[in-house]
Amino acid sequence: MVSQSIFRDLDINAYLQKPSRADRIQLMQTGARELKQWIDDLFNRGLASLKSENKFEINAIATRMVDSKNASWGRILRLISDSLDRSDWNERPTLYKLIQLYIQAGGVLKIDRLDPLLQTDLLAAAGMKWRRTALEAVKPVSDDWLCLWCKKDTLENLTSLSTFLFGTKTRYYARINQYVFGREPFQAEFSFADTWSGDIIYFPSPTPLTAFPGANLRKKRDHYRQPEIPLENLRRDILKQIEKNPFRHQWPMAIPVFELLKSQTPVMDQETEQETEELKQFLEFASIDQTLTLFGTWSLAGFTPLSLISNGFLSPM
Repeated sequence: MVSQSIFRDLDINAYLQKPSRADRIQLMQTGARELKQWIDDLFNRGLASLKSENKFEINAIATRMVDSKNASWGRILRLISDSLDRSDWNERPTLYKLIQLYIQAGGVLKIDRLDPLLQTDLLAAAGMKWRRTALEAVKPVSDDWLCLWCKKDTLENLTSLSTFLFGTKTRYYARINQYVFGREPFQAEFSFADTWSGDIIYFPSPTPLTAFPGANLRKKRDHYRQPEIPLENLRRDILKQIEKNPFRHQWPMAIPVFELLKSQTPVMDQETEQETEELKQFLEFASIDQTLTLFGTWSLAGFTPLSLISNGFLSPM
């Protein structure tokens, strides 16, 4: 795990207590109170009411989350709204998202009682991002970073690139989310199984994971010469991490396919019932080969596979 010592020279309290930022936190708490009440009312009516009612309500609450500076929550609500249009909509992924929003909203309402590093991580999950210039005191982490997974999405004029990296020397994970408008280039154009060398800078957190590329990060090798992945280094004691950061809903991990099924670890339902069934069939077939390992994210709702590791080398799912 990344040591919290990289934030030793960062004055988090001074950053959070600036008048403009304190006012923003109050506004975010107003939105958190409204979101928590809305989810309470929704659960009382029943989750199926989302499907039967007009989508105006959920889109309206999403807009109010953006207005209250909780833009990340607003985005999750938009994704839920879009999923309702599917004829084979699966309600369980929606339920998990709503539960996580409910937990985070409750945390924001008691933000003053949390450790400063936990405050910053939770506020970032809601939508308050750090300016990079405010993180100059954070110690960069240098390594050869292997791209375990990446996904590019476009919404209107905004393109995002989400990436999981693994430090082959430090054995650290990093989650990097980049956003550009129009045809602007990403700072680091990650591709699956590429290796990049240089610094990344972690955002403040009691369990550092999200980060951004350092100025000296450069592509090192193409995916035809990726280094072998030491699987024992990809595992982590997630329960200990959750104790330090109960508001984070996803944790990266790798697990052999046969062990995943043997331990009866639940696999996260996909957005549709057909996708969920196809994934279950794939796992049952793959469990025959004990060299196959899945990299993905684990949450209380289950494990979400993202990429396949065979004999120490990456393959897409």
